[in-house]
Amino acid sequence: MSERKEGDSGQAMSSSLVEEVRTYTLSGYGKNKTEAFGKAFAGLQSKVYASLQNKGLVIYMEPLAVDIRKEYEETTAEKILGFFKPKPTMHYQVEFDVTVKMRWLPLDSGASGEPDS
Repeated sequence: MSERKEGDSGQAMSSSLVEEVRTYTLSGYGKNKTEAFGKAFAGLQSKVYASLQNKGLVIYMEPLAVDIRKEYEETTAEKILGFFKPKPTMHYQVEFDVTVKMRWLPLDSGASGEPDS
């Protein structure tokens, strides 16, 4: 159940949240497809905050679309001491664009947490 606050005039107060849709390019590397995508999405939050350049705090983030640019799967045979049976190893690399809808709260630069002198 949500509660809506109203100002003295009886009108709903306007939200100070900023809503944007941006596209980011992510890449990941792993032993399988799931691990590669997981590592790539793990870096999404840091990319979003870096793009805001400390101007605000992200409140909500929702991926809207994922467009795969590159997928690369490599299987190699790992030889141990030359006389054991080679063990196959697989590496997976992925690069994709993700479109993100986000809402963030702008923070003024004066709120650095330092006392004024």
